[in-house]
Order: sequence, then structure tokens, then C-alpha cells
Amino acid sequence: MKSTSLKSIAPRNLFAARLLVAMTLLVSSLTSGAQVGLKTYTGTFDDGATYLMEVPRDWNKTLFLYSHGLNFLGNPNPPADSGDLLVRLYLLSHGYALAGSSYATTGVAIEDALRDQILVLDKFKELVGQPARTIAWGHSMGGHTTAGLLQYHPERFSGAVSLCGGLAGSVGLNNEWLDAAFAFNVLLASGSLEVAHITDPFGNLDKFEQLLWDAQSTPQGQARIALAAALMDSSGWIDPFTPEPDPTDYATRELNQAIAMDESSGNFFPLRADWEARAQATAALHQLCGSAGSVPTGGIELGCRPRRPQPCTADRGRSRGGQLRDSECQLRW
Repeated sequence: MKSTSLKSIAPRNLFAARLLVAMTLLVSSLTSGAQVGLKTYTGTFDDGATYLMEVPRDWNKTLFLYSHGLNFLGNPNPPADSGDLLVRLYLLSHGYALAGSSYATTGVAIEDALRDQILVLDKFKELVGQPARTIAWGHSMGGHTTAGLLQYHPERFSGAVSLCGGLAGSVGLNNEWLDAAFAFNVLLASGSLEVAHITDPFGNLDKFEQLLWDAQSTPQGQARIALAAALMDSSGWIDPFTPEPDPTDYATRELNQAIAMDESSGNFFPLRADWEARAQATAALHQLCGSAGSVPTGGIELGCRPRRPQPCTADRGRSRGGQLRDSECQLRW
């Protein structure tokens, strides 16, 4: 059972009430400006992805292409052209056009996202016109997608904003989640959870959450939660709308770590199961291509291509005397 101290609830609720009033007034003023003359375009691509485009009456010729974050397998999959209502209303009311897609599949669908987002740009040009500037932006997995769009198609964008994209190292971030899940499994689940080779992601998720909040009811459990949470760099202060807990307020800081672990638990099980399935598919593709004497295409289009030799260049095979030697300059595959 989740529990929170009354001391932390009162100021949070007061602040939330004031924030709600301010946001209501702001949304009301922005909505009136954003909706006047707004044109909306929707549709479906051949791969099943849907798209959404919104163009204000006084479009300033700048397009913001939004890449949404992770949508767990099986969830509804609508298109999104913004991740925040206030940001959406502000941009539209200031003349910026918005666009985005659902991606063809849910889960860690970065390959689909990279393809479908470019289709959105092509469709926008067809329906609306060519933007003078195109800005890519996105949250979380959408931040990864944003970086990938610029990597593969730099000529299509004027700039980008990657929000919480984990671009400092996705493998390291994923390993932090694996470390935390492993420690939790050892310390609080007696090894009963599947932290790898997951066959029942949502069953493991439900069990994890039950064990987490059962452990939170005892000092021993709280200490073990704090240890596991530390392995994923979980902070003791997770709500920017409340004051930072005192460094010696260990109870509040640990409670925040428990909440953060609960909110991250989807990364431990459903998300990891999706990664594992995609990794197995990639390995199978490598095996298939290798048996045919070819290599995977890489990039955003999965498939096989023939091996191609890399021609010798002067820089690759230059000897100390400036001459090329056969042993140093050979065709590479």
C-alpha cells in the first residue's frame, strides 16, 4: 500500500491548487489565439502510422516536428504533434505549425519512427507547403528519435530539441535499470522476478509493485529499496513543485526513491521484454543475411544487401615514404 506523509501533502496540494488556477487562465487565453483559423490535417500512411498536422492561420513558415516518447505495447496509438498542452497552444498562437505521427508500431519503435517522421515532412510539403525552417523535437524515446532524424537526414532540419533523450549513453542508462532490477530481485524478491529473458512482463510488473510497497512498510525494506534505487541514480527529490527535502530528512528522500522506482518499473519489465524481442529479431536478421553471403542494411530499413568492397584510398594505405604498398592497401569488405 502506497503511503505519503501528511506533512508533505498539505503544501503540495496548496501549490497545486494555485498552479491549477494560473494554468486555467493561461490555457484560456492561449486557446482563443491558437484556434482562430487553425487548419488540421490527419491521415494514414501505407505502413499503418497515422499523422496529425496543425497549421495556424498566420503561419510563420516554421514547422515543429514532434516525436513522441515510448508507448507501451498494446496501448492506444494516436498521432501526436506536441507533448504538452501549454507548449502546443503557445506555439500555435505564435504562428508555428506542428506535426507528428503515431509511428507504425508501439514499444521501442525507433526504426518506425525514423521512417514515419520523414513521411510526415513529405506529406506536410504536399498538403501545406515547404517550411522555411523545420525544428525536430521530442521527449524521452522521442528525444532519441530526434537525434536519429538529424543523424540520418541533416539536410531536412534547421535545428532540434531533444528532451530527456538519454543521449549521453543509452546502453549505460539501460544497464542502470537492469542493475536496479537485479538488486531489487535479490534483496526483496528472493530471486522470484524475471529481470532478463522475460516471458511475462506485466505479471512481473504487478509482482514488483506489490513487493515494493510491502517493503516500504518496514525500516529494513526501506533501506533495501534505497540501495536498489541508488544503482539507477534515483534522486531523493523528484517533485519540482515541492521544496527540496533536507539532506537529513532520510524518510522523505527514501520515499521519493521508492516512488521513482515504481514509476520506472515499466523500464524493468515490459520495456526490457520489448528490447529483448527486438534484439533477437536483429540477431536473426544478421544470421539470415550472413547465410546468404550478405550483410544487414542498417539504418532505418531492415533487410540484406550484398557485400561491397571498399576501394583503396591514398590515405588508407600510405607508407612512410608516401608510396602505397599492396600489404597496406587491400580491398576491404
